[in-house]
Amino acid sequence: MTRLARSLPALVVLGGIAMATLSPGTIAEASTPMFCLVCGSLGTVDVILNVALFLPLGWALAFAGMSWRQAIVTCLATSLAIESLQFAVIAGRDATISDLLTNTLGGAIGAWTMAHWRPLVASERRQAQCASMGFAAAALLIMAATAWLLRPALPRMLLWGQWTPQHQQFEPYSGHLATFAVNRIPIPYGLIAIPDSVRTAYLRYEAVPRIEFLSGHAPQRTSAIARIGGERWELFLLGASGERFVFRASLRTRYLRLRTPSAAVAGALGGAGENVTAEAQLQRDGWRMRVSRPSGTVERLVPFSVALGWSMLLPFEHPMEAHDVWWSAVWLGALVFPCALWGALARLGPTTTGSRGRTLSFLPVASVAAGLAVIPWAAHFAPASPIEWGGVLLGAALATWLAPWLKRRALQPSLQAEDGT
Repeated sequence: MTRLARSLPALVVLGGIAMATLSPGTIAEASTPMFCLVCGSLGTVDVILNVALFLPLGWALAFAGMSWRQAIVTCLATSLAIESLQFAVIAGRDATISDLLTNTLGGAIGAWTMAHWRPLVASERRQAQCASMGFAAAALLIMAATAWLLRPALPRMLLWGQWTPQHQQFEPYSGHLATFAVNRIPIPYGLIAIPDSVRTAYLRYEAVPRIEFLSGHAPQRTSAIARIGGERWELFLLGASGERFVFRASLRTRYLRLRTPSAAVAGALGGAGENVTAEAQLQRDGWRMRVSRPSGTVERLVPFSVALGWSMLLPFEHPMEAHDVWWSAVWLGALVFPCALWGALARLGPTTTGSRGRTLSFLPVASVAAGLAVIPWAAHFAPASPIEWGGVLLGAALATWLAPWLKRRALQPSLQAEDGT
């Protein structure tokens, strides 16, 4: 392979990074302190995405022939150049030390993995089994943490009752809000103390915010029709995005500075000038929404799932609908893939002919499947859907199919050395 061909992936990845980081920001936000490490309400999301952004660059630079140390220096220089441009030239972007460190960390992980993938893949049976069990434990932990995060969380501070708020994070809503209440307790426009009855009802999954409004034009992005919240915390949001009704409620995701998922009912809002009544409720098993207008009533339950971890890491707002179960299936497939891959690699070694060794190699994948059955039951969620189970099976099958090819590629240099070539 020519040097140009080996360098092409790095050039493609650099182009993608430039597109993602050097475009002007679309929403003016409060300036982030330069020396902050985990910054803002989505600080953890930023850290994870910054690491993930430079992982492919580390892989590509090592593939192009750089040592992993040279690749780290190149990633550091690239990130420094981007942060300098964001600080001095690019509007709506904040340059921080956190971005520089996490970008470099992502590049270092990618470069080290590419430089050492052969011995990792060609590892002994016991090492592969340990790796498989470790990835299985990580997958189970992520699913259990997702279930824990999808629980209500209450702020201790005073919040604002907001009627069609004119806030920079929302597109202004052109309709008119007539009434806003929670469990028939009117919510005025202004600073409020959340009544104890509402707090108790919310933690018991009994709080029902309800609004009556005259619909406006369909907004291009999320508009807040009614909201209880402030700059740093939000209890409820009832809004619109296009013709979708959007509902968001405070969850434990805020404790870890992750994105709080929201749910939507597609086509629930019609054209401008209609009288609409909407109510929503955070339940133990999901978001329930009901929208009534002259043409009829639409009611939906968007269920909770232990596969919703992906929705907590998004860099943008994405109200979930029923078809997003496909993304949950992809997420589950990605969780089980490394576990199944190292289990398959363990079965390929010369010492895996015994029945005990084969049984142990299947155990980690079986434990992930058991977790997908048990964790939703323990969390009082609906059982995993057939599509989500399909994602697990597809991820495991893909890993099992790929393992022999990776094993041959990992052993190829040593085989060539034995043949004297």
